[in-house]
Amino acid sequence: MLGWYDERHLLAPTDQGFGIVNFKGKVVETLIKVGKNDHFHPRLEARARN
Repeated sequence: MLGWYDERHLLAPTDQGFGIVNFKGKVVETLIKVGKNDHFHPRLEARARN
């Protein structure tokens, strides 16, 4: 898991790459398609509001 998308969804790895997944594990939307041989390493940065 990469992090929260909203109150009902997570950003997570999927079969096709990375996307939005609900709490039941269903992929709602694929945001980026990545092949198994691609060297893609996503990073999530959280910033606080000042």
